[in-house]
Amino acid sequence: MQIGWHGYCFCVLTDSVTVIKIYLTVVIYELNPRGFNRSFVMLKGLYNAASGMLAQIRKMDVITNNLANSSSTGYKGDITYFDLSSAIGKQPPGIQLASQFLSNSPVLFMRHSTDFSPGDLQKTDNPLDIALKGSGFFVVQTPNGIRYTRNGNFSRNSQSQLVTANGFPVLGQKGVPIFINGRDIEINTLGEVFVDGQQIDTLRIADFSPPNVLNKEGNGLFKLIDATVQENPATGVQVCQGFLENSNVSPVTMMAELIETMRGYEAYQKVIHLFDETLEKMNNEVGQV
Repeated sequence: MQIGWHGYCFCVLTDSVTVIKIYLTVVIYELNPRGFNRSFVMLKGLYNAASGMLAQIRKMDVITNNLANSSSTGYKGDITYFDLSSAIGKQPPGIQLASQFLSNSPVLFMRHSTDFSPGDLQKTDNPLDIALKGSGFFVVQTPNGIRYTRNGNFSRNSQSQLVTANGFPVLGQKGVPIFINGRDIEINTLGEVFVDGQQIDTLRIADFSPPNVLNKEGNGLFKLIDATVQENPATGVQVCQGFLENSNVSPVTMMAELIETMRGYEAYQKVIHLFDETLEKMNNEVGQV
């Protein structure tokens, strides 16, 4: 009688917060001289459970980030969806696999995109608070180039420039900062800026169709990720002075999704625990042969 068994590191699943290490023993043993061969390979089921577990972790990251920004002016929440892939070569960055046993094994990946739906408008009566009703983005100048935002919580800096809450100049139609030298400030629904009764500029409001060509950069800013795409002047958008746009995230909805996601995570965790118990039993049985 000849017994052979080998251990393999199954996979390492990694994201920015969590590292999950799952080790799987593949037990292969041979019984001679009859030549009766048996193999126990449980990689696929465990891998599927592990990929689902990681997907739930990443979904929790998205949900908690939405909750943290639910009171941020102009914030656009992220929505999650799951993608079932059957090709090991398509795994996202951060996943390393021992793939020799896993060809054609379906896996579950969590993906997300930005929800650009509008938030509710809140009246502030501050003449430098501006909201957009409709599709479009304010255009601002940053040290890293042009960026776009829905956060209209503006103010004047020491140079009398109209700036964002982070101090970035808001651009007018000519692509230069808007200077507010005066006391009486009026911005009409077309975005025309009047100071002491004189029009000084018009807000530059850009639109993209579809808006998924924009990528979040933090602080309510978006960056154009495709240099071949040109911004379009927003049409049909209404500029609302004395208002701010709230986040489009519902804390109640996010809390419900978080609870559901945690339950999904726990379910996958139980499946992995079941595999672990089964493998331990298999190893013990082989050792007794």
